[in-house]
Amino acid sequence: MKLLALTLALGLAAMFTTPVVAQPTVEGDVWMADFDAAVAVAKKEGKHLLVDFTGSDWCGWCIRLHEEVFDHAEWESVVTKEYVLVALDFPRNEDAKAKVPNPKRNDELSAKYGVSGFPTILLMTSDGDVFGQTGYQKGGPEAYLTHMAELKAAGMPALKESIAMSDKYAAAKGDDRFAIWNEVAAFIERVGADTSGAKRLVPIVEEGMTLDPENKQGIFSKALGLLMNMGSYKAEYFDKAIAMDPKNESGLYEAALIGRIENVNSEETMLSSLEAVKAYAGLDKIVDKDKGLRIYSIAAIYAIRHKQDLVLAKIFAEKSALLGGNEDDRFGKAIKDILGTKDEVVEESHEGHDH
Repeated sequence: MKLLALTLALGLAAMFTTPVVAQPTVEGDVWMADFDAAVAVAKKEGKHLLVDFTGSDWCGWCIRLHEEVFDHAEWESVVTKEYVLVALDFPRNEDAKAKVPNPKRNDELSAKYGVSGFPTILLMTSDGDVFGQTGYQKGGPEAYLTHMAELKAAGMPALKESIAMSDKYAAAKGDDRFAIWNEVAAFIERVGADTSGAKRLVPIVEEGMTLDPENKQGIFSKALGLLMNMGSYKAEYFDKAIAMDPKNESGLYEAALIGRIENVNSEETMLSSLEAVKAYAGLDKIVDKDKGLRIYSIAAIYAIRHKQDLVLAKIFAEKSALLGGNEDDRFGKAIKDILGTKDEVVEESHEGHDH
């Protein structure tokens, strides 16, 4: 069917994997595949860790990163003076899977560090504290070295401050925790919710919902908003956010919906997410234009890729376009393709189906 062909043709790198020739398993040479063994080496040698969460036999951007940066001697010779290199592989081919020494441990580490896409590159101390996070970057070895240096220069001071914040909060008692929680929130807002220094404070942010369960001091709602901005999504947060901000007056509904739609892990949750986006559209209230753009763009792609529902996809795509999406942004090409598809394709794709 034409519609199915369209869904396969939509080129969204962040959501579609590309079949590629498998790269060799990165274990060996200067790369280690056992995280705990690498930690021991880093402690012994007084180095940090560079941890590559990769899909060596299926992830196109992972393979490009190795080909363009990691496989080059000029990058490796510099980086290995300061870092122990760790490759935590999540392959799909059975032969490649058999070469992964401890896949269960890799899964644990992926969950611990909130890895949601590949490649994810973490720069961390030998104690496991992350001070930098990145992924594929164009420009080759020299540009990547510069990028890593910038991450460290910004991330190390933030990490030290984050650790101090954690210690201060742990030592606080009673009502003092309210004041220190607000200090933690102010720190996160200052350094950026997506930074490594902020993300290690997720457990403290979560405690805000326990500290102020009825939102009398505004901590509950602030905690929810911070968690969504930090990419620390749990399904229960969405319902709490809707109850707290049913009309999206403060943008909490919107922030929670981003978390929900970007953390789809099954057909069921994808379909329920589309229903949630329909409800959001019915509110006709957008607080954060960029969040609205992402919500409608992702929903449009889900609608056409998984439901093969061009009508719904176009509704969401049109809303995305009205919010300023274009071909240069993350979703622009896919949205243009959806809007450019003729409606009669829907009739052809629905022949023989009951509704």
